[in-house]
Amino acid sequence: MQNAGLPEAGDAVFTFPHEVLVDREAYDEAARLDPDAPEKELAGQARVRRDLAMRGYLELVVSVEENGQEALREFHRIAARVVRPRVEAWRRIWCEGVERELELTRGQLAALERGEPGIMHDAALVRTDPHPGPKRFGMCGRLRTWQARDIGLDRS
Repeated sequence: MQNAGLPEAGDAVFTFPHEVLVDREAYDEAARLDPDAPEKELAGQARVRRDLAMRGYLELVVSVEENGQEALREFHRIAARVVRPRVEAWRRIWCEGVERELELTRGQLAALERGEPGIMHDAALVRTDPHPGPKRFGMCGRLRTWQARDIGLDRS
């Protein structure tokens, strides 16, 4: 994912009903899928989670219709509290991936500005395989992750 997979690291907040959103333990329990459960059971857990999020979303729609944008702002404040404990982990994800790629792009633009090819000579076709096992259940469907291969490019 463009933002280093942060939605799958919990930065997207499910629109669970208000009473679940404001209760940290209830939210975590409702959002969690048992990684050791069999595939069929995981699919059932994902459907229960989806249905609860849809119930909360419909409640939010009614609340916005009745109370205007303040209802949405309140949802955003609650969502910020839900994700706050994860910020440090996301910062590490960002630094290890997104920030590194940002600096690579900055260097490439500087090279092009000087009339140099920069990393263009490192272009390569790389073939990789998916990680073994079933697809994971993500926020918006099923996820397949792929194995990165070190092809020996020095990107420094």
